[in-house]
Amino acid sequence: MLGFKTKKKLSFIEGQARATLLKNRDRARISNLSNVNEFGRSSLSTLKLIMQEKEIIVFAILQWLTIALGYFAFIQIIDWIPDELWRAVDTALEKDQESPATIVGLIMMGWLFLIVVLTSYPIGIFNSAMAATHFMRQAYGFSSVITTLSIAQKNQARIWAFTTADSWITVNAIIDRLPKKRNNRTIVDEVLYYAWKLGTMCMIPGLINGKGLVGAGKESLLVIKKEPMRAISLRFGYSLICWILGILIYFGIAAWLSLYDIEWRGDNWLYICYRAVFLPLVVSVGFITVFIRPFFLLGATKLYTDVHDFDKEHIEDCITSSGSLAKVIALLAIFYGLLVLAIFANKLGFQNWIEIKGIEDLKNFS
Repeated sequence: MLGFKTKKKLSFIEGQARATLLKNRDRARISNLSNVNEFGRSSLSTLKLIMQEKEIIVFAILQWLTIALGYFAFIQIIDWIPDELWRAVDTALEKDQESPATIVGLIMMGWLFLIVVLTSYPIGIFNSAMAATHFMRQAYGFSSVITTLSIAQKNQARIWAFTTADSWITVNAIIDRLPKKRNNRTIVDEVLYYAWKLGTMCMIPGLINGKGLVGAGKESLLVIKKEPMRAISLRFGYSLICWILGILIYFGIAAWLSLYDIEWRGDNWLYICYRAVFLPLVVSVGFITVFIRPFFLLGATKLYTDVHDFDKEHIEDCITSSGSLAKVIALLAIFYGLLVLAIFANKLGFQNWIEIKGIEDLKNFS
């Protein structure tokens, strides 16, 4: 599938980036506050670009809305699963038994992957459009929504494939880190995760520079090898800020939930919880997406262009191609339409099918 094939094609990145992490292990620590200082210093030039090119904020806001729509689409499946199955899952967890939601569990995983695939296209396009503003400013001294989206559209299939793989890895890491009775995440998992994140931090600028997946991966690794301290400071400074905000968000959401009178294990209680946290979670993620992540993305793009020459001929070809903007807008409309359709999939009989599968799981478990 899209994300898994891309991850396999880029598997060489983890090993080489891990070597860089181990070589600079003192700096490559989440708790190293000097990385935040370096992140802040590198963000000063980025702030100037953001103030000059307001479309960066527009793209970041559109990413935020995409994530919010994706979250709301995903939690619908929680509402469609029978309450009896959720109660059986709770009982199994209390007794430290395997979950009875065998078939439904696979359906949920498939549904989550589908939402990741659908949201990854607009997220990837807007990431690329933000990075393209740096290319345009360097090449021509100006940028616009039309030119940046045209650049993002040129290599959109590879951008979508990479963003799907990266988003799936991120989502799984977030799920693994949530407090639970059985937590099998190890330090090795974290090292591999950050090796991937470090090694791929310059993939987007490489892709909009006209490279293929493997070529962009190799160029990203070369940036890490030539500028290891700058790359590590940028990546881990950003990660530490996200960790701090993530912990605050976790406790903030717990406090928010205490305001609701939710009957534990009552009818549809799990969906009610996920729906109740929608507002604080989306606002929190929006803050990171709009006010923190653009600095990391544009910092990585600047780092890329400090090491690699950008292909001005390719950029010119992108912005002069006829119909580029129309194509990307049409595809964005299709993906957003599919996400909205996913929210109302119960009207298409999807809920009835899940209820049948849930009953099958209960029969097999009993």
